[in-house]
Amino acid sequence: MQNVIAVRTQVIDEKLIEWCKADNTKQVVILASGFDTRAWRLRWPPEVSLFEVDTAMIMNTKFTALGDIQPNCHRLALIGDVFNMPQVFRSLHALGFDSSKPSIWLLEDVVEYMLPELASEMFESIAQCVGRASRLICTLSDTRLRDLLKRFGHSTHLVEDYEPAGIVLNRINCAGWRCDMLLSGELESKFDVDLHNCLYIVHGKVKKGFQQL
Repeated sequence: MQNVIAVRTQVIDEKLIEWCKADNTKQVVILASGFDTRAWRLRWPPEVSLFEVDTAMIMNTKFTALGDIQPNCHRLALIGDVFNMPQVFRSLHALGFDSSKPSIWLLEDVVEYMLPELASEMFESIAQCVGRASRLICTLSDTRLRDLLKRFGHSTHLVEDYEPAGIVLNRINCAGWRCDMLLSGELESKFDVDLHNCLYIVHGKVKKGFQQL
């Protein structure tokens, strides 16, 4: 599991900074951010606003742990739920998020815990409410991850009917995105590690004309 987490972290870190610089994107949204520390760890380009979305309990715990440590970007924390994207967008707009401008959306270790039809609704809701050239990156897995977690004695809350990564990719592309997927084998070859064939990383852009702005 350590290899899986290390590889996905590095790939995501590199993509976020690369896209911010290449596209001059100033808005990054991390859904179900958990204890993500990219606001502090990464050297963001100037004027980047990073919006973290999660529960009040997570945000309070994070605030207690990090205290007065200053992030390397303009970090904004808000209470929200991936199952209620309209409310998430209302909260984002209240904090200055501009749906007419490009943004980057990160969903790390999120989709595996959602029923397939709800995941499709979430991706479509995002695609309809973001600016042109907005980007998406998310991690996927399959039932092998559940088996791996159980092997190492970890409890799991993955949905039992979680779909194979290829089917989830099709769902994402049908929901308003044009994405490709980095396969486990590609990542294993690049980083020379064993990922147990259970890590996939989807990345791409919103389709032109899909937004309802």
